[in-house]
Amino acid sequence: MLRYTILLFCVVISTSFGYDGHLAKLLRRRFMVNQISFTKCPNGFVRHDDSCYIVAHDIADWPTALQYCEAYGAHLAFIESEREQTFVANHVKSILSSTTSDRYFWIGGTDAVSEGEWVWALIVQPVIEYTNWSPGNPNDANGGKHQDCMAMYGATGQWDDGWCETEHNFICEIDLDINSVPAVIG
Repeated sequence: MLRYTILLFCVVISTSFGYDGHLAKLLRRRFMVNQISFTKCPNGFVRHDDSCYIVAHDIADWPTALQYCEAYGAHLAFIESEREQTFVANHVKSILSSTTSDRYFWIGGTDAVSEGEWVWALIVQPVIEYTNWSPGNPNDANGGKHQDCMAMYGATGQWDDGWCETEHNFICEIDLDINSVPAVIG
């Protein structure tokens, strides 16, 4: 059931952004394989609690950022607590110079399926336990054009709703499988 919910969500996402069937096919193919399981952070990722994070230096629109993270066994970051928010925001600030901290970073929230109902993409879990919206957001600014994707402002760590086709840096997260016990050989 979960596989079909995720697949339906991805198809809705790809069509609501005006992308052709190629993205939907690519996402559909991605969910037909087993997910990668990690017990420790890969090189380049930084650990916090039971997750690993990497701040991409590349820029991409939100759907492409989603694919990029998925290609590495990750997802766009889901920030689910104040503790996690503080870590991620401080990590972003630590790798940026003061002259480049005024940029946005895609994270994993979207309301593309149902306007005003923000969920963490791919798991379709409501963004309700913790939020860090900047004052007045989400605001779906600029009239009729929906801002359906969530970004974090690097300078403050606060969230904003943005146009999914805009290119930003992004933050990927891996959920560690802390229940796996590595095999002992010998």
